[in-house]
Amino acid sequence: MLLALHVEPHLLVLALIVVPLTSFLGGIYRDHLRALLLLLFLGSTLILLRESGEAIEPSGGVIAFELVARGDSDPLPERVYGSEIQQRSCSLRAESRILDGAMRQIPLRVISDDCTLFFGEWIKGSGRLRRSEEARVAATLIIDEIQERHANRLWQGLNSIRKDYRSLFAEFGDAGSLVPGMVIGDTALQSEEFDSTMRLAGLSHLTAVSGANFSIVATLVLWLVSLRIRSRRLRIAITACTLLLFTVLVRPSPSVLRAGVMAAVVLYGQVRGNQRSTLLALAAAVTLLLLVDPHQGGDAGFALSVLATFAIVVISPRLTALITSRFAVPRVLAEVVSIPLSATMLCTPLIVAISGKLSLAAIPLNILASPLVPVVTLLGFAALLASLFSQGIAHFLAWISHLAAWPIAQIAPWSYSMPIFEMPFGFFGAFLVLLLLALLLFTLRLIQRARGSSKRNLAMVMGASVLVLLGLLLPIRTPWQAYQCDVGQGDALLLNLGGGSAIVIDVGPDPTLIDRCLRSAGIDSIALLVITHFHADHFGGLSGALRGRTVSQWWIAPDPSSSTSTLVEEMEAEIGVPATTVRSGMRFTAGEVVVEVLWPDGGDISSPSLNGDGSFQNNRSIALLIEKEGARIFAGGDVEPFAQEEIARRYDISTIDIYKVSHHGSALRSEAFDQEIDPELALISVGKRNPYGHPAPETLESLSPARIHRTDLDGSARITWWPLRIK
Repeated sequence: MLLALHVEPHLLVLALIVVPLTSFLGGIYRDHLRALLLLLFLGSTLILLRESGEAIEPSGGVIAFELVARGDSDPLPERVYGSEIQQRSCSLRAESRILDGAMRQIPLRVISDDCTLFFGEWIKGSGRLRRSEEARVAATLIIDEIQERHANRLWQGLNSIRKDYRSLFAEFGDAGSLVPGMVIGDTALQSEEFDSTMRLAGLSHLTAVSGANFSIVATLVLWLVSLRIRSRRLRIAITACTLLLFTVLVRPSPSVLRAGVMAAVVLYGQVRGNQRSTLLALAAAVTLLLLVDPHQGGDAGFALSVLATFAIVVISPRLTALITSRFAVPRVLAEVVSIPLSATMLCTPLIVAISGKLSLAAIPLNILASPLVPVVTLLGFAALLASLFSQGIAHFLAWISHLAAWPIAQIAPWSYSMPIFEMPFGFFGAFLVLLLLALLLFTLRLIQRARGSSKRNLAMVMGASVLVLLGLLLPIRTPWQAYQCDVGQGDALLLNLGGGSAIVIDVGPDPTLIDRCLRSAGIDSIALLVITHFHADHFGGLSGALRGRTVSQWWIAPDPSSSTSTLVEEMEAEIGVPATTVRSGMRFTAGEVVVEVLWPDGGDISSPSLNGDGSFQNNRSIALLIEKEGARIFAGGDVEPFAQEEIARRYDISTIDIYKVSHHGSALRSEAFDQEIDPELALISVGKRNPYGHPAPETLESLSPARIHRTDLDGSARITWWPLRIK
């Protein structure tokens, strides 16, 4: 149910009563009573707004709409539905004006195939309303047709500036894509792979506008105006106006507003030089942001932004003073270390609580990258100003700024070789990190106070204590023999060969998910890659599997179609190794691991037409029997009844220990196959709330009494034997 809010007249009357009433009250109680009445007014307003909301129930049919875009079109990642890759579409936030013939003003998430929609644009058309789980919007609107669209000169001009600026960096690769992201928050040029790499490196705050970028721009403007204007208030006012205009250009989204406000707090602290007043400004900024957008209270990005700002204005100055006094280094160099170090230390407990992972890459990589951030921002900002009057000068400055950003793009992949420790989620994980940080700080404090040989002895003892605590808190990677990856509605199974090498059977639909799984499993090389068949939910994640990894050989099933031939050529170019077309009887051996192809037999497969998702392709899936350390594993891609019956007729599958259930637990299965196979463990790789009803209840029933592991309910599975264990 959606709520279209409108203000009742009695709310205005209540507002008119509150302020005059307090003016007649004198003495010590006036401020207290004013605060109490204001609190009552705000609470009553929220309650009345909630109760006076008009219910709107999505009908499911096509409706007419008019809306105003409150964001730019942001490309959605390609989604796989069964065998097909959905056509790329875009998403943006908007505010409705008219819905289904009625004037209703509600926040919407808009999905459209038109990726040219931009902030401030008025759009009229038809579409379908759907429920949304996103907290900031009341519903999702899927646009079917756009009939009219226009924008005023301001938004058209700003959009043109953004497009022209983005085009300056289109030829400069990953390094070039960083600059428009850091300067105007435009991340359109950044690839999913580069974004994933920056996140892993703890440098994701550099891919888009952050408080640091706002602070750099504000500092530059403040310095420039101080050359001609002596009045501090006037200088601050001009700088604030510049920040406001810059915010409009960047787009006033919640994250941008947050960055701007936090930058203002840092700037205020630099101007005042008073930590107490800076903390008050930070508290006021947090309160203001939460009043404007209460949803930020549940946003991890908001919490991280507040923590980072607190670290910069409170912890960093003390750390800078300590470094300069103890190591006799220039203040500028001390700040290069202290700012990222303090921000990372304060944010790490929350990051661990959210992700359950502790990366050792963030601090050193941020220290290396931080000196380049102001250089890239200032050069990029200069290119932005130059683009308003000279494309030649702008292109030259863009080239220089991309050179400044190049080292950042180069150091990000270093995170691949740095350890990532798995930690408990939630409060316990955050507590362990805080305990470790407290011990480190306590150690440094004791060493600082100690003298002579006692200092050395104390350092050795406390250092050993820290190492012991690290050993207790950061668990060693769990050994495994098979690994069922959670890749959503798709398949990906790993078989451990030791030494960071594995056999990979399918790579799922999403490059990020398979990369994350392989990284978690500690795999940096693939001895054998098997693409069981050419449906996107089995091969769509290939680019993620190849990130920082080599493939020695890879198998495909025979397929005579011309479209598959083109796809194979593209994949061969990406992998760098020619594909091997397999047939039944072929084997792969690595140490004690033996992989045998049971299906297809290489002949013409004329399966009956079924109601499955591409039964012809499914029944051409490569079916494998794997023997590894005393266990027999069956993995058959998406084989359906025709192929299952042939496999059950030709081979003894009654001794299978682990069964990777075919076709995500689809109801399309062979009873003869089900009667023959009797596994101890059944693995079902399936996406949450998938539209196909996978796994089918009757399939789950047929697997009894096997132990069943479903990725939609249980996540990824690390499997060891004997005895058979799953983590």
